[in-house]
Amino acid sequence: MVYSKYQKISKSKAEIKKITINYCKNKKRNWFVADAECYNAHSRRYKDLFGFGDLIVIDDIELPGVLFIQITTETHAENHIADVLYDVKKRVYAKELLIKENRIWFFFFKKDKNSKWTYRIQKLTLKDF
Repeated sequence: MVYSKYQKISKSKAEIKKITINYCKNKKRNWFVADAECYNAHSRRYKDLFGFGDLIVIDDIELPGVLFIQITTETHAENHIADVLYDVKKRVYAKELLIKENRIWFFFFKKDKNSKWTYRIQKLTLKDF
């Protein structure tokens, strides 16, 4: 897996998704971002696309294919990665997406000692399977 450094940001926990969307939509990247999470009113739960995609990013110039982003807190990081790598259904989806030149990134958020949110990006690759 490919790791990047933690980057400082100061936002509330409720805006974690907005932080990720802003990362994708900044002036350098200007990627098209869509929210892939849907709310099931009957079960009162959110459901991700393929079980791990919170956001879908499309940019034909810089990123051929589609980028799937999973957003979570640092405390749940290992659970989300293990879920994708070892759950049979999610593993098949993820592997097929990666084979077809799509990408899967995890954004992990945590609070530092100044109560500011920091995040790191971890990229899932075919080597992880």
